[in-house]
Amino acid sequence: MQTLRYIPITTEEVTAYRQGKLDYNQQIPEPADGTGSPCRHCLNDIANDETSLLLGYRPFPRPDPYAESGPIFIHATNCEYYAHRSVPAIIKDREQIIIRGYDKNNRIIEGTGKVINTESVESEAHKLFTDDRVDYLHIRSVTNNCYFCRVERG
Repeated sequence: MQTLRYIPITTEEVTAYRQGKLDYNQQIPEPADGTGSPCRHCLNDIANDETSLLLGYRPFPRPDPYAESGPIFIHATNCEYYAHRSVPAIIKDREQIIIRGYDKNNRIIEGTGKVINTESVESEAHKLFTDDRVDYLHIRSVTNNCYFCRVERG
């Protein structure tokens, strides 16, 4: 069985947002309220005593009818880029997630989107990757449909 890569947003993007880069909505990322928000860089939940930033994000290279955007959180200060091949905490620590396949043109592949229990994320990802049309996957929050990370083969 092939290895999966869980890909967070890049350190370069996160650094730019921390330094005031405008987000997808052309707003400066703002300090976030609330607790337990998942950081899309280290792929861990942000602890209650840590500061986070809230910003609008589009995890696609260009605008497109399928290019969803929405809110994400990142640590306001440095955190380690997630560079592991195991299921990250922001997935494991939830009961369910949304998984969805996209083709090389960043279009949703009909029938690939579903709500699954998190313990089956790897088996479901492997199953979706048997379809040659699937170039990558998105993992999203089941409660708010917020983007968590990208998954690729290898």
